[in-house]
Amino acid sequence: MMRFLALIGMILTIPVVHAQDIVNYVPDNVPVVMSMNAENFSSKFDVAQLMELDIYKMMEQKANSAGDSMLLDYMSNFYTTPEEIGVSWKPRAYGYFQQVDSFMVAYFIMKITDVAKFESKFPGSEKIEKTNKISYIIPDKSASSDNGILAWNKDILSVVFVQGDDDFIHSSIPYTDTMRYEKIEKLTQEFGKTVQKVAVQEAEKALKLAQKPISKVSNYQTFTKNKYDLGVWVNLEALGELLQENQNSMPIPIQARHLQLFTNRLSGLQEGYFHSFLNLNKGEARLSTQSFIPARLDKLAQEIYAKKLDPKLFKYLKAKDAIFYAGIAADIPKISEFTEEYYRMILEGDSIGDLLLAGWDVLDIAIDQEALTNLLSGDILLSVTGVRNVKTTYTTYDYDENYNATEVEKTRETPVPVMTALAKIGDMANFNKILNLLEKTKIVEKEGDYYVIPKAADELGTFYIRIKEGIFIFTNDTDVISGKYKNGVPKSAQLEEAHQKLLLKHSTVYNLDAKSLLEKVEEFGADEFSEKNKQQFQLLKDNVEFIRLQGASPSKNYETELIISFKDKESHFLYQLGKLLDAYAKL
Repeated sequence: MMRFLALIGMILTIPVVHAQDIVNYVPDNVPVVMSMNAENFSSKFDVAQLMELDIYKMMEQKANSAGDSMLLDYMSNFYTTPEEIGVSWKPRAYGYFQQVDSFMVAYFIMKITDVAKFESKFPGSEKIEKTNKISYIIPDKSASSDNGILAWNKDILSVVFVQGDDDFIHSSIPYTDTMRYEKIEKLTQEFGKTVQKVAVQEAEKALKLAQKPISKVSNYQTFTKNKYDLGVWVNLEALGELLQENQNSMPIPIQARHLQLFTNRLSGLQEGYFHSFLNLNKGEARLSTQSFIPARLDKLAQEIYAKKLDPKLFKYLKAKDAIFYAGIAADIPKISEFTEEYYRMILEGDSIGDLLLAGWDVLDIAIDQEALTNLLSGDILLSVTGVRNVKTTYTTYDYDENYNATEVEKTRETPVPVMTALAKIGDMANFNKILNLLEKTKIVEKEGDYYVIPKAADELGTFYIRIKEGIFIFTNDTDVISGKYKNGVPKSAQLEEAHQKLLLKHSTVYNLDAKSLLEKVEEFGADEFSEKNKQQFQLLKDNVEFIRLQGASPSKNYETELIISFKDKESHFLYQLGKLLDAYAKL
């Protein structure tokens, strides 16, 4: 099995294949399809350059040590000189999986251009077997619970991996049976033959044009219009049904009721789909996702994200050199409506689900949900601008010679992030009622035109609350709360205009300045770092620029995008990542 896994790893290192023909071999009832777009990828990156890196050579050596070196040398031609072994990788390759009876089967398919050359070049150490329809090899025939097969016809090459659960074999033979081990061995061999039979059967199926191909599914057609190096398409309803069928075979902690509710959520999402795209470019990696949800939810979701962030909040956000900032613009009452409708959709008809929904209805009577959801308008900003040491108190114990404990209060310096959180208030009258309650219960204390949270000082330093122009300000930055910024943060200390535009454009933005974060971690944790740790931090500071997660409007299918940016904008991200790993390995 190790040899087969190494072989698959080599195949999947560089993704490629013929799109128009190959996609029609993928059936439309699979829950997940992985599309590897080598035509897009190869136009941006030189594979030979990647192979010169030490980290890649090390992976190749490990693969060779795990199996037949002749076979692995042959497989390495798939991404070095594919034309020499009669295969074509462009423009796309596909992977998918589905359940067949009690077996989970994964498939990877690609194009063959010259089957005679492909077979003539194959290492003699591997015996090619044939049926009337396909040629194939099974790299490890000793496997019982799982097996892989490399199969082909004159047009298509496929790798099929079959996994079965053989736990029943051990539980079916009593421990008191004197022939237990002999019977287990016999049943294991028989089960292995069954798995191999399924592998050959599914390999034949994978090499046939699908009667109902995935290419005819309208949402998959939407998926293919995107540019990507690696794309993943998910049918949420089909995935939920698959998980439901297999939850009894999952580890015991995962078999709890919450898994059933989770799978109900997925299987209840008729016409629900999820797309994910990875693009690797010069200096950056972009991982984006798109969600397609049922119409009854989509209308509510459109209303959630219809609003834009109020730019007035920037006036009170000190974030010029922010290590991290985040912004959210969402309609909170609509979020409540969406959540309730979503759970009604997935829980109705389930005995416990109906009970929970009835409880929800009673809660509606007891609590004024409209008043709660309108406390804040849904405009939220947060920034972390630095780290500082604050003196905090803690309780410990001293023991005498008779082990009698004496409580002792001590102080220590604790690094605490300097942060500010802002939220636009929706219902000022009700918000003031909450502040009044907090003041009466001594959770906050009023000092002039702001409040102090005294109990937080013991652990995190002093935090403050101020209300300005209908904005709730929560901070431990004394500059923000003091008279210095009484009328707002000066423009020179506010978030840069480019970042403000980003926040006004997207419903959600999380931005992390990796270099600044690493500098602060290094500064406040230097005493605990070894020399190697310091060198590792230096490597990251020298290479990584920022990490950002941003969300778009519903008109773009609730798209989110994770961006990892390197400082070097001239070299491809994958090559830079490889160089960084090389440098780490040499420390």
